[in-house]
Amino acid sequence: MTPVYLYKHIPPLNDKKYKRYLTVKKPWPSPAGALLDIVGLRAEYSRPIMIQCETANICTNDCIICAYRKMTRKKMVMPMAIFEKVLRDYSDMGGGYLSLTPKMGDIFCDTLLPRRLEAAKRYPAIRSLSVTTNAILADRYDDDALRQILAGFRRIQVSVYGLGAEEYRLITRRDEYARMVRNAGRMLRLADRGRTEIVFGFRFLKRHTDEEIRQWMTENFGTEVAYGKTLTFMDWNGALDDREPLPFDAKWKARAVNTGYCISPLVACVVFSNGDVTVCLCNDYDGREELNLGNVAGRPLLELLNSQKARDFWAGKPRYASVCRHCSSHRAIANFQKYEYVFDDPVAYLGA
Repeated sequence: MTPVYLYKHIPPLNDKKYKRYLTVKKPWPSPAGALLDIVGLRAEYSRPIMIQCETANICTNDCIICAYRKMTRKKMVMPMAIFEKVLRDYSDMGGGYLSLTPKMGDIFCDTLLPRRLEAAKRYPAIRSLSVTTNAILADRYDDDALRQILAGFRRIQVSVYGLGAEEYRLITRRDEYARMVRNAGRMLRLADRGRTEIVFGFRFLKRHTDEEIRQWMTENFGTEVAYGKTLTFMDWNGALDDREPLPFDAKWKARAVNTGYCISPLVACVVFSNGDVTVCLCNDYDGREELNLGNVAGRPLLELLNSQKARDFWAGKPRYASVCRHCSSHRAIANFQKYEYVFDDPVAYLGA
Protein backbone atom coordinates (compact mmCIF):
# COMPACT_ATOMS: atom_id res chain seq x y z
CA MET A 1 0.00 0.00 0.00
CA THR A 2 1.67 3.18 -1.22
CA PRO A 3 1.09 6.35 0.85
CA VAL A 4 -1.13 8.83 -0.97
CA TYR A 5 -3.17 11.96 -0.28
CA LEU A 6 -6.21 11.40 -2.49
CA TYR A 7 -7.59 14.91 -2.17
CA LYS A 8 -4.58 16.89 -3.39
CA HIS A 9 -6.54 17.90 -6.52
CA ILE A 10 -8.93 19.92 -4.31
CA PRO A 11 -7.15 23.14 -3.21
CA PRO A 12 -8.96 23.81 0.11
CA LEU A 13 -8.17 20.29 1.33
CA ASN A 14 -4.43 20.90 1.21
CA ASP A 15 -4.80 23.19 4.23
CA LYS A 16 -3.41 21.46 7.33
CA LYS A 17 -6.49 22.26 9.40
CA TYR A 18 -8.60 20.05 7.11
CA LYS A 19 -5.93 17.55 6.13
CA ARG A 20 -5.65 16.28 9.69
CA TYR A 21 -9.21 14.92 9.45
CA LEU A 22 -8.48 13.16 6.16
CA THR A 23 -5.19 11.39 6.84
CA VAL A 24 -3.78 8.76 9.15
CA LYS A 25 -0.07 8.29 9.82
CA LYS A 26 1.32 4.75 9.77
CA PRO A 27 4.77 3.11 9.63
CA TRP A 28 6.32 3.07 6.18
CA PRO A 29 5.62 -0.19 4.30
CA SER A 30 9.22 -0.75 3.22
CA PRO A 31 12.48 -1.28 5.17
CA ALA A 32 13.88 1.82 3.51
CA GLY A 33 11.21 3.86 5.26
CA ALA A 34 12.33 2.74 8.71
CA LEU A 35 14.73 5.69 8.97
CA LEU A 36 11.89 8.07 8.23
CA ASP A 37 9.86 6.43 11.00
CA ILE A 38 12.75 6.97 13.41
CA VAL A 39 12.80 10.72 12.77
CA GLY A 40 9.02 10.96 13.03
CA LEU A 41 8.21 11.25 9.31
CA ARG A 42 5.56 8.58 9.07
CA ALA A 43 3.69 7.59 5.94
CA GLU A 44 0.39 9.39 5.39
CA TYR A 45 -2.66 7.56 4.06
CA SER A 46 -6.05 8.97 3.12
CA ARG A 47 -9.37 8.36 4.83
CA PRO A 48 -12.85 9.90 4.88
CA ILE A 49 -13.95 11.86 7.93
CA MET A 50 -16.12 8.98 9.21
CA ILE A 51 -17.68 5.73 8.03
CA GLN A 52 -21.20 4.35 7.73
CA CYS A 53 -21.79 0.64 8.34
CA GLU A 54 -24.95 -1.05 7.09
CA THR A 55 -25.50 -3.98 9.47
CA ALA A 56 -28.76 -5.04 7.77
CA ASN A 57 -30.25 -4.15 4.38
CA ILE A 58 -33.77 -5.23 5.32
CA CYS A 59 -36.61 -2.74 5.85
CA THR A 60 -40.17 -2.79 7.18
CA ASN A 61 -41.28 -0.08 4.74
CA ASP A 62 -41.46 0.22 0.97
CA CYS A 63 -41.34 3.99 0.61
CA ILE A 64 -42.26 5.70 -2.65
CA ILE A 65 -39.22 7.96 -2.16
CA CYS A 66 -36.74 5.09 -1.68
CA ALA A 67 -35.00 2.70 -4.08
CA TYR A 68 -35.38 -0.23 -1.66
CA ARG A 69 -37.73 -2.09 -4.01
CA LYS A 70 -35.18 -1.65 -6.83
CA MET A 71 -32.31 -3.13 -4.84
CA THR A 72 -30.89 -6.39 -6.22
CA ARG A 73 -28.36 -6.92 -3.43
CA LYS A 74 -29.11 -9.97 -1.27
CA LYS A 75 -31.05 -8.98 1.83
CA MET A 76 -29.04 -10.02 4.85
CA VAL A 77 -27.85 -9.25 8.35
CA MET A 78 -24.12 -8.54 8.46
CA PRO A 79 -22.19 -11.43 10.07
CA MET A 80 -20.54 -10.50 13.38
CA ALA A 81 -17.13 -11.47 11.98
CA ILE A 82 -17.40 -8.77 9.31
CA PHE A 83 -18.67 -6.20 11.82
CA GLU A 84 -15.77 -6.94 14.17
CA LYS A 85 -13.41 -6.54 11.22
CA VAL A 86 -14.94 -3.12 10.48
CA LEU A 87 -14.46 -2.08 14.11
CA ARG A 88 -10.82 -3.23 14.11
CA ASP A 89 -9.98 -1.67 10.76
CA TYR A 90 -11.69 1.62 11.58
CA SER A 91 -9.88 1.82 14.91
CA ASP A 92 -6.58 1.03 13.19
CA MET A 93 -7.06 4.01 10.86
CA GLY A 94 -7.80 6.36 13.75
CA GLY A 95 -11.48 5.71 14.41
CA GLY A 96 -13.93 8.55 14.92
CA TYR A 97 -17.67 8.72 14.35
CA LEU A 98 -19.50 5.59 13.19
CA SER A 99 -23.01 5.64 11.74
CA LEU A 100 -25.01 2.41 11.76
CA THR A 101 -27.70 3.84 9.47
CA PRO A 102 -28.30 1.26 6.73
CA LYS A 103 -28.01 2.46 3.16
CA MET A 104 -31.13 0.36 2.58
CA GLY A 105 -33.09 -0.97 5.53
CA ASP A 106 -33.63 -0.27 9.22
CA ILE A 107 -31.39 -0.88 12.20
CA PHE A 108 -34.09 -2.69 14.19
CA CYS A 109 -34.16 -5.36 11.46
CA ASP A 110 -30.64 -6.23 12.66
CA THR A 111 -31.19 -9.18 14.99
CA LEU A 112 -27.60 -8.86 16.24
CA LEU A 113 -27.90 -5.21 17.29
CA PRO A 114 -27.40 -5.70 21.07
CA ARG A 115 -24.25 -7.77 20.41
CA ARG A 116 -22.88 -5.12 18.07
CA LEU A 117 -23.32 -2.34 20.62
CA GLU A 118 -21.48 -4.41 23.20
CA ALA A 119 -18.69 -5.12 20.70
CA ALA A 120 -18.30 -1.42 19.84
CA LYS A 121 -17.61 -0.61 23.50
CA ARG A 122 -14.32 -2.51 23.21
CA TYR A 123 -12.98 0.00 20.66
CA PRO A 124 -12.31 3.35 22.38
CA ALA A 125 -11.07 4.92 19.13
CA ILE A 126 -14.68 4.89 17.93
CA ARG A 127 -15.94 8.15 19.42
CA SER A 128 -19.66 7.60 19.14
CA LEU A 129 -22.42 5.74 17.32
CA SER A 130 -25.40 7.25 15.53
CA VAL A 131 -28.32 5.87 13.55
CA THR A 132 -31.50 6.78 11.67
CA THR A 133 -34.51 4.50 12.16
CA ASN A 134 -38.20 4.34 11.30
CA ALA A 135 -38.78 2.95 14.84
CA ILE A 136 -41.28 0.31 13.70
CA LEU A 137 -39.44 -2.71 15.12
CA ALA A 138 -38.33 -0.98 18.32
CA ASP A 139 -41.20 -2.84 19.98
CA ARG A 140 -39.41 -6.16 19.54
CA TYR A 141 -37.53 -5.15 22.73
CA ASP A 142 -38.95 -4.69 26.22
CA ASP A 143 -38.24 -1.46 28.10
CA ASP A 144 -35.02 -2.62 29.76
CA ALA A 145 -33.54 -3.98 26.52
CA LEU A 146 -34.57 -0.93 24.51
CA ARG A 147 -33.13 1.40 27.16
CA GLN A 148 -29.77 -0.37 26.84
CA ILE A 149 -29.86 -0.13 23.05
CA LEU A 150 -30.64 3.58 23.13
CA ALA A 151 -27.77 4.15 25.57
CA GLY A 152 -25.35 2.75 22.98
CA PHE A 153 -25.92 5.71 20.64
CA ARG A 154 -24.96 9.37 20.88
CA ARG A 155 -27.59 10.43 18.36
CA ILE A 156 -30.73 8.71 17.02
CA GLN A 157 -32.83 10.22 14.28
CA VAL A 158 -36.39 8.92 13.96
CA SER A 159 -37.78 9.20 10.43
CA VAL A 160 -41.35 10.51 10.54
CA TYR A 161 -43.31 10.15 7.30
CA GLY A 162 -46.05 12.74 7.71
CA LEU A 163 -48.16 14.09 10.54
CA GLY A 164 -51.07 11.72 10.04
CA ALA A 165 -52.03 8.20 9.01
CA GLU A 166 -52.93 9.11 5.41
CA GLU A 167 -49.63 10.82 4.64
CA TYR A 168 -47.67 8.08 6.39
CA ARG A 169 -49.42 5.35 4.42
CA LEU A 170 -48.92 7.11 1.09
CA ILE A 171 -45.16 7.45 1.64
CA THR A 172 -44.36 4.11 3.27
CA ARG A 173 -47.05 1.89 1.67
CA ARG A 174 -47.59 0.59 5.18
CA ASP A 175 -50.39 1.21 7.70
CA GLU A 176 -48.08 1.61 10.69
CA TYR A 177 -48.53 5.28 11.67
CA ALA A 178 -49.90 4.58 15.16
CA ARG A 179 -47.13 2.03 15.80
CA MET A 180 -44.46 4.54 14.75
CA VAL A 181 -45.87 7.19 17.10
CA ARG A 182 -46.08 4.70 19.96
CA ASN A 183 -42.51 3.48 19.48
CA ALA A 184 -41.08 6.98 19.03
CA GLY A 185 -42.77 7.90 22.30
CA ARG A 186 -41.17 4.92 24.04
CA MET A 187 -37.76 5.93 22.74
CA LEU A 188 -38.19 9.47 24.02
CA ARG A 189 -39.36 8.18 27.39
CA LEU A 190 -36.61 5.57 27.85
CA ALA A 191 -33.59 7.44 26.49
CA ASP A 192 -31.21 9.23 28.82
CA ARG A 193 -31.51 12.54 26.98
CA GLY A 194 -28.28 13.82 28.52
CA ARG A 195 -26.44 10.92 26.91
CA THR A 196 -28.45 10.12 23.79
CA GLU A 197 -29.89 12.83 21.58
CA ILE A 198 -33.22 11.88 19.96
CA VAL A 199 -34.14 13.98 16.92
CA PHE A 200 -36.81 13.72 14.23
CA GLY A 201 -36.35 13.75 10.48
CA PHE A 202 -39.67 14.65 8.86
CA ARG A 203 -40.26 13.50 5.28
CA PHE A 204 -43.42 15.18 4.04
CA LEU A 205 -45.79 14.96 1.10
CA LYS A 206 -47.83 17.86 2.46
CA ARG A 207 -46.52 21.28 3.43
CA HIS A 208 -46.49 21.65 7.22
CA THR A 209 -45.50 24.74 9.17
CA ASP A 210 -43.05 24.67 12.07
CA GLU A 211 -45.95 25.55 14.36
CA GLU A 212 -47.87 22.47 13.16
CA ILE A 213 -44.80 20.28 13.70
CA ARG A 214 -44.23 21.56 17.23
CA GLN A 215 -47.91 21.09 18.05
CA TRP A 216 -47.76 17.51 16.73
CA MET A 217 -44.77 16.72 18.94
CA THR A 218 -46.38 18.25 22.02
CA GLU A 219 -49.70 16.47 21.48
CA ASN A 220 -48.08 13.07 20.94
CA PHE A 221 -45.07 13.20 23.27
CA GLY A 222 -45.55 16.12 25.62
CA THR A 223 -42.21 17.57 24.54
CA GLU A 224 -40.35 19.04 21.58
CA VAL A 225 -37.07 17.83 20.08
CA ALA A 226 -34.75 19.11 17.37
CA TYR A 227 -35.85 18.21 13.87
CA GLY A 228 -35.25 18.59 10.17
CA LYS A 229 -37.84 18.46 7.42
CA THR A 230 -38.01 18.08 3.66
CA LEU A 231 -40.53 18.06 0.84
CA THR A 232 -38.01 17.32 -1.90
CA PHE A 233 -36.56 13.90 -2.64
CA MET A 234 -33.78 12.43 -4.77
CA ASP A 235 -34.49 9.91 -7.52
CA TRP A 236 -31.57 7.66 -6.50
CA ASN A 237 -29.65 8.52 -9.67
CA GLY A 238 -32.51 7.54 -11.94
CA ALA A 239 -33.71 4.44 -10.07
CA LEU A 240 -37.03 6.20 -9.43
CA ASP A 241 -38.99 7.87 -12.22
CA ASP A 242 -38.91 11.59 -11.52
CA ARG A 243 -41.37 12.12 -14.37
CA GLU A 244 -44.03 10.59 -12.12
CA PRO A 245 -45.28 13.41 -9.84
CA LEU A 246 -45.25 12.85 -6.10
CA PRO A 247 -48.52 13.36 -4.18
CA PHE A 248 -49.61 16.71 -2.78
CA ASP A 249 -46.77 19.26 -2.36
CA ALA A 250 -43.74 16.96 -2.58
CA LYS A 251 -41.25 17.36 -5.43
CA TRP A 252 -38.34 15.48 -6.93
CA LYS A 253 -34.95 17.18 -6.73
CA ALA A 254 -33.90 18.55 -10.08
CA ARG A 255 -31.19 16.60 -11.89
CA ALA A 256 -28.31 18.82 -12.92
CA VAL A 257 -25.11 18.44 -14.90
CA ASN A 258 -22.37 18.15 -12.27
CA THR A 259 -18.77 18.82 -13.21
CA GLY A 260 -16.84 19.05 -9.94
CA TYR A 261 -16.09 16.84 -6.97
CA CYS A 262 -18.87 15.95 -4.53
CA ILE A 263 -18.26 16.36 -0.82
CA SER A 264 -20.24 13.25 0.21
CA PRO A 265 -17.46 10.65 -0.43
CA LEU A 266 -15.18 12.91 1.59
CA VAL A 267 -17.53 12.73 4.58
CA ALA A 268 -17.94 8.94 4.67
CA CYS A 269 -17.63 5.67 2.82
CA VAL A 270 -20.28 2.98 3.30
CA VAL A 271 -19.67 -0.64 4.26
CA PHE A 272 -22.57 -2.72 2.96
CA SER A 273 -24.06 -5.64 4.88
CA ASN A 274 -21.97 -8.15 2.88
CA GLY A 275 -18.73 -6.24 3.55
CA ASP A 276 -18.45 -4.45 0.21
CA VAL A 277 -17.19 -0.86 0.46
CA THR A 278 -18.57 1.95 -1.69
CA VAL A 279 -17.17 5.46 -1.93
CA CYS A 280 -20.68 6.91 -2.39
CA LEU A 281 -22.49 8.00 0.75
CA CYS A 282 -25.75 8.92 -1.00
CA ASN A 283 -27.05 7.23 -4.12
CA ASP A 284 -25.17 3.94 -4.40
CA TYR A 285 -27.94 1.75 -3.01
CA ASP A 286 -27.08 -1.35 -5.08
CA GLY A 287 -23.28 -1.50 -5.05
CA ARG A 288 -22.32 -0.10 -8.45
CA GLU A 289 -19.14 -1.65 -9.79
CA GLU A 290 -17.64 1.76 -10.60
CA LEU A 291 -17.95 2.80 -6.94
CA ASN A 292 -17.09 -0.52 -5.26
CA LEU A 293 -13.61 -0.53 -3.70
CA GLY A 294 -13.69 -4.20 -2.70
CA ASN A 295 -14.70 -6.23 0.34
CA VAL A 296 -13.49 -5.50 3.85
CA ALA A 297 -13.54 -9.20 4.75
CA GLY A 298 -10.53 -9.83 2.53
CA ARG A 299 -8.51 -6.60 2.76
CA PRO A 300 -7.99 -3.89 5.39
CA LEU A 301 -10.40 -0.97 5.08
CA LEU A 302 -7.53 1.53 4.88
CA GLU A 303 -6.01 -0.44 2.00
CA LEU A 304 -9.30 -0.32 0.09
CA LEU A 305 -9.61 3.41 0.69
CA ASN A 306 -6.10 3.98 -0.73
CA SER A 307 -6.37 1.51 -3.61
CA GLN A 308 -5.75 2.34 -7.24
CA LYS A 309 -9.49 2.43 -7.81
CA ALA A 310 -9.91 5.03 -5.06
CA ARG A 311 -7.08 7.07 -6.60
CA ASP A 312 -8.73 6.94 -10.01
CA PHE A 313 -12.05 8.04 -8.52
CA TRP A 314 -10.54 11.05 -6.77
CA ALA A 315 -8.44 11.89 -9.82
CA GLY A 316 -11.73 12.44 -11.63
CA LYS A 317 -11.17 9.86 -14.35
CA PRO A 318 -14.14 9.88 -16.77
CA ARG A 319 -15.38 6.39 -15.97
CA TYR A 320 -15.99 7.39 -12.36
CA ALA A 321 -16.99 11.02 -12.85
CA SER A 322 -19.77 9.94 -15.23
CA VAL A 323 -21.54 8.12 -12.38
CA CYS A 324 -21.93 11.41 -10.52
CA ARG A 325 -22.67 13.66 -13.48
CA HIS A 326 -26.47 13.70 -13.22
CA CYS A 327 -26.87 12.87 -9.53
CA SER A 328 -29.55 15.04 -7.91
CA SER A 329 -27.81 14.71 -4.54
CA HIS A 330 -24.45 16.02 -5.76
CA ARG A 331 -23.03 18.58 -3.33
CA ALA A 332 -20.18 20.40 -4.96
CA ILE A 333 -16.95 20.90 -3.02
CA ALA A 334 -16.78 24.16 -4.96
CA ASN A 335 -19.28 25.35 -2.33
CA PHE A 336 -16.76 24.40 0.34
CA GLN A 337 -17.66 27.08 2.89
CA LYS A 338 -21.26 25.82 2.95
CA TYR A 339 -20.11 22.37 4.08
CA GLU A 340 -17.12 23.30 6.23
CA TYR A 341 -19.03 22.21 9.33
CA VAL A 342 -18.67 18.52 8.34
CA PHE A 343 -15.13 18.40 9.73
CA ASP A 344 -16.34 19.07 13.27
CA ASP A 345 -19.79 17.45 13.03
CA PRO A 346 -20.06 14.95 10.17
CA VAL A 347 -23.01 13.26 11.88
CA ALA A 348 -25.10 16.38 11.25
CA TYR A 349 -24.41 16.00 7.52
CA LEU A 350 -25.76 12.43 7.58
CA GLY A 351 -28.63 13.22 9.93
CA ALA A 352 -27.47 10.38 12.18
